[in-house]
Amino acid sequence: MYTFTDLMRQAQNGRALENFASSFGMTPHDVEKLMATMLPVYAMGLQRSMTPAADPFGFFAMLKTGPFRPAFESFETAMSAQAQDAGREAMARIFGSKEAAKAVADQVALVTGIGNDIVARIMPAFTSTLLGGVGREIEKTPFAAMMETWQKTFMPAAAPAPKEAPFNPFTGPFTAPFESFMKGYAESKPEPAPPPPPEPEPTTDGLATLKHMFNAGLEMQDTNRRAFERILESYQKA
Repeated sequence: MYTFTDLMRQAQNGRALENFASSFGMTPHDVEKLMATMLPVYAMGLQRSMTPAADPFGFFAMLKTGPFRPAFESFETAMSAQAQDAGREAMARIFGSKEAAKAVADQVALVTGIGNDIVARIMPAFTSTLLGGVGREIEKTPFAAMMETWQKTFMPAAAPAPKEAPFNPFTGPFTAPFESFMKGYAESKPEPAPPPPPEPEPTTDGLATLKHMFNAGLEMQDTNRRAFERILESYQKA
């Protein structure tokens, strides 16, 4: 299981960062700086967008139906109108709204010193590329099969409500471990992991795998982190 950083370095046959640099007239150093700033922010946004109240099932459904996997494989696809539109929609879901996504892009430009117009143009394709890798890795986890089962059970909206609600992996006993592994994504200094329980629950291994993937593998300065947190919180409350 890979981190966000690993996925971006593997994308498009290992040439994604070079592709973005040449296409947008940037240096490799600029792209590295942009990635180092953006990936922790994606982790922060996902932490919020994948809580039970934020329809995490919709996020996984979007990963499966959108053009993200082809964008991960091909830069030309990532730059297509379809992938860019899907990237903008995904950014709005991850950060809370289109306005929040724009505010995040503006802050990324401020932190990196890269022009607002370039950041605004690159982020949709970058998002689609990243999510293509995320979707690929999720398919390798037990969580993917769990979501498939829930979708088949839960999606028929026109059917009468059953006496017992169908299994929802984001409620009940599943909620606590799911929220727990998401909680540490945006922390600058992660706490030491507690010793593993002798007999983990069946879902724990899958959740730990997802946590490792969603970990951007990068730290952000506290001042920058607080600025992005304020943006996400302000639009979440709006």
